[in-house]
Amino acid sequence: MGKIINQIKKIVTFIPIIVLPCYIIILLVRGKSMITEVTSNFTLLSAVVFSLIVIAIIIIFLFKDIIKVINKLIKVITSFFIGNYQILKALEEIKKPIHTCIENNISVFASRFLFMDKIKRNNGTVRIYFSHRGNQHDKAEAAKKSSSIPLILEESNLAMKCWSVAVNCLGIENVSLSCSCEEKYTYEQYKNKNEIPKHLHDNLILFGSSKTNVITRIILDKAKQEFDSICIFKEEHSTGDSYIYYPNKHKHLKPDNDQKPRLDYALITRIRNPFEKEKFVFIFAGCKAGGAFALEYFFLNNNVLEQIYKKYYAQETLQIILKVKYNYREPIPEFISINDFIEFEIEYPKDFIEDSRIKVGKELVDKLQKQYL
Repeated sequence: MGKIINQIKKIVTFIPIIVLPCYIIILLVRGKSMITEVTSNFTLLSAVVFSLIVIAIIIIFLFKDIIKVINKLIKVITSFFIGNYQILKALEEIKKPIHTCIENNISVFASRFLFMDKIKRNNGTVRIYFSHRGNQHDKAEAAKKSSSIPLILEESNLAMKCWSVAVNCLGIENVSLSCSCEEKYTYEQYKNKNEIPKHLHDNLILFGSSKTNVITRIILDKAKQEFDSICIFKEEHSTGDSYIYYPNKHKHLKPDNDQKPRLDYALITRIRNPFEKEKFVFIFAGCKAGGAFALEYFFLNNNVLEQIYKKYYAQETLQIILKVKYNYREPIPEFISINDFIEFEIEYPKDFIEDSRIKVGKELVDKLQKQYL
């Protein structure tokens, strides 16, 4: 019953927004002749007066809702003429350095991995949430004011790749990209109320571990209640560093910066949204920066994505743990090897790392931040 009332309320809200401009347009076009015609016809005059009274009552009782609708319409209209143009222009800039994954079939296999066909059939939308590290959290409010997004380097390329795949499949109006800390929703609130905001019941693509992305933590915590065997992120008590817990083998997969080459792990997760079974959640997260960068090279490799699609497309719940060996370098690590920790029968080409490497320069990230929205 509540849903029906809300629908009626939404329809009624549009009446003054549609009718009043129509009256104004008619007056501007016909002028005095219209006024004379209405005042000389009692029935027509009564109808006009009655409609104006109804509109006045609607405005009085639903003023806040009407203002919200008008603001939304203004945003949609301005984004159509200004925002979309800027986003598409930024996307064109992004396509230049990542043309190897855009122009090849990788977009097809990426969209299949992300179940874009199923989401599109259900008229679904996708919300992409990236994370922040260190003082990037403090920049969120400043970024909001300057209409920029402080994407961290190790997530930027993969985040925008997923965004472009989703936009190509679903349309720009059905895809959003934002920072998880801007949600202003904490894990403690979730634990106390055992519920999350409605929009997190949607299809989600998440970047960052449970430490850096509160939504990742909430989703994996809820999923753990249903699947005992699901891999999750935990934190080292002494250092606060993230690591992956693999329950099937009772293994704690911890990064190691002291050994040479360095060791890190990353986790790719594809599950149904534990809060809304008709929706999907995709998580890309590394324990440290090395693992986060490795995800980009893994997911943007056409050969690997094709193999995953052929063998595991029907398998909705899927987790892949990457074992990453690398040497520290700025801004991008030098990778020695990237392999899956669990046996997935994926054949890695010998030139996997070199051919799939897509360098994301600081200049590109800065450009994206300035142009996006």
